[in-house]
Amino acid sequence: MALMRCANVRVTFGEDHVLRDASFGVDRGEIVGIVGRSGEGKTTLLKASAGLIPVDEGTVELLGEDLWQAPTARREELRRHFGFVFQGGALFDSLTVAENAGFFPRRVQGRPAAEARDVATEKLGLVGLHDVEDLLPAELSGGMAKRVAIARALAMEPDALLFDEPTAHLDPATCRQLEALIVRLRQEVGVAAVVVSHDLASLCRIADRIILLHEGEVALESPAAEFAASDDPRVVALLAAEGGTL
Repeated sequence: MALMRCANVRVTFGEDHVLRDASFGVDRGEIVGIVGRSGEGKTTLLKASAGLIPVDEGTVELLGEDLWQAPTARREELRRHFGFVFQGGALFDSLTVAENAGFFPRRVQGRPAAEARDVATEKLGLVGLHDVEDLLPAELSGGMAKRVAIARALAMEPDALLFDEPTAHLDPATCRQLEALIVRLRQEVGVAAVVVSHDLASLCRIADRIILLHEGEVALESPAAEFAASDDPRVVALLAAEGGTL
């Protein structure tokens, strides 16, 4: 069974038709990249596919169920199978690392503080963070903050993680470490990933498939190994922006 399917999705903000007729899907264990120029609707598609924003037209299916036809309680259950990792991490500034990572078990599931702390420690270990539980977000590097955000999403025990520009504003070495983490989580935890990025080279290194979003539509979809070899002018333009080589 597919984890997620979007079919002919349209999202409009006022007069701005951000998504016009977007369709794509994600299967279990896949890493799918979504690339495109700024303003093409990549983040909107990611949020719509996870049910974080409603769609004006089209269908969003999570675990084979039509999200927006499901009762509210069931809709919330379905959303919890998909952990969203925001571009800046979106950590709670007043909470410690452990409180951020344990937010879901403590605040949503209502589990005791000690249990939530244990979950936080486990998930922080999965992302390679140790002995930082009592730090505040302001005391973290950019790469560490993104790892905490991933740990917080993992505490939901999701089937898939959805990343919005995970390598943005990171130095090359930290970018490679984060890429390796996404791949490792698929291997060790079995979690799928959807990765929105402007960084085509990064997606070619980690994704199984890459989707090109152009003017609110899925313009091209191909295996990552073949994407960069495409003679599609939109891919050529992206490659040129990357310096011509990957």
